[in-house]
Amino acid sequence: MRRKFLIATLLASATVASCSGGNEFSFSKRSTPDEFMVRPRAPLTLPPDYELRAPSGDQRQEYAPSTAERQAREALGDTGTSELTPAELAILKQAGADKVSGNIRAEIDRETAALEERNLSVLERALGRKGRITQTVDVEAERARIKKNIEEGKPISEGEVPVKQPDQGGLF
Repeated sequence: MRRKFLIATLLASATVASCSGGNEFSFSKRSTPDEFMVRPRAPLTLPPDYELRAPSGDQRQEYAPSTAERQAREALGDTGTSELTPAELAILKQAGADKVSGNIRAEIDRETAALEERNLSVLERALGRKGRITQTVDVEAERARIKKNIEEGKPISEGEVPVKQPDQGGLF
């Protein structure tokens, strides 16, 4: 019995070894696409008319969206028109878009300052901290610095930008 088992084992191993590597039976090697062979665009070709003028440097080249980008825009409903339909105007009016403040940045700054003041710790309140310390450019000094740089022929970015020092208003 033992001899038959040994012969069967040797015969099976010889059969597997005689195959072309045996990789078809083991799943260790998989066939994957070669990422270096994938080409997103067709290779460049010469135009059939060789007498075309070369583009001059002062001409602005027009933007031509790719087919995929155009299809994506169309799928999202972007047809390129910027005019609003009466239905869209009615929806915007109902949502309150006609009552939007024109000075949204100041409104956001005011709300942020109120939140920061509310979140101050006891120590920060005692020291007189007022939330986030921001640097404000001193407009008059900056204008004078830029004017001086222009008169001296220096670039306007040279030199330090003058900032107003915030008043901490604390005990110390």
